[in-house]
Amino acid sequence: MTNSFIKPLLIGKKTFASNLIQAPLAGISCAPFRELVWQFGGVAYCCTEMLSAHSIANENDRGPRFQTRSPIEKNLCWQLSGNKPGILARASAHAIQHHADILDLNCGCPQPKIRKKGCGSKLLSDEKKLSELIKAMRQDDHTPVTLKMRIDANHGEFCDRSVAKMLENTGVDAIIVHGRHWTHDYNVPCQLDAIAAIVDAVSIPVIGNGDISDAEKIKTVFTQTHCAGFMIGRASVGQPWIYQKITDEINGASFSTPTSQHIGELFLQHARGLVQLEGEKAAILQCRRFGKYYASHLEKKAAFLEALYHIDLFSDFESNVKAYFN
Repeated sequence: MTNSFIKPLLIGKKTFASNLIQAPLAGISCAPFRELVWQFGGVAYCCTEMLSAHSIANENDRGPRFQTRSPIEKNLCWQLSGNKPGILARASAHAIQHHADILDLNCGCPQPKIRKKGCGSKLLSDEKKLSELIKAMRQDDHTPVTLKMRIDANHGEFCDRSVAKMLENTGVDAIIVHGRHWTHDYNVPCQLDAIAAIVDAVSIPVIGNGDISDAEKIKTVFTQTHCAGFMIGRASVGQPWIYQKITDEINGASFSTPTSQHIGELFLQHARGLVQLEGEKAAILQCRRFGKYYASHLEKKAAFLEALYHIDLFSDFESNVKAYFN
């Protein structure tokens, strides 16, 4: 790659061919979704959904949804949530035993139920504890440990630069920064200057995250932050080809967006994977949730979504997708 935007990414001792990363997405980024991303390529690695370290360490939640990995998946990051060193150590060891390529500590989740447990974005206000957690996650010298965080945005809860420097000194291999405070909704613009300040504060890779949806946004984020890579979340739902599309566009190559029929086939593939993991009922409920993303291009989007909300059987779901997407 000859451009300055999309290029190889070194995290710890591992080099990835791209610096585009699939974000952890609660309720979405399990194996059937990640498989679609890898079919198109253009991504450094994909992330699991946020996983409870306590559940993994105590063997309470080691079901197929959270541990299944498609044969075509390459690099996979297990994102863990927890606030106890011993628990995180056991969960990290289990993840590595099950071929995790990277470990990530969630310090970005804004949900009150997670923060009340002292996890997610709440951890950023306690540097000492955070340092202990990172040290506990380090199980060997070749599995990178990263951390995904939010910014303080002048709320006075923590200092972005101080946290970042502590993380670097503790041994974190890369920091992923979502440029919003945990209280910010998505209508609040991502603060690129805060990401840039963290990039300037440390020598380890900093990955920019938030509002990245196309090649032009990649250029903007890099120009304003000089971050080492880019993590894409919501924009990838319903368009798993986004990483390859961005790569091709930045490299001056042509990319053909999938046809409506192809997108419908991808939606069905995603749904069938969920059926295999969790059964028909659970799969249909999840498809109702993210159907709007796959259907974003449809002229009769509203009619399709209305039909989707009244479907209970996979056979009906399949026939409706074929009818509307063809």
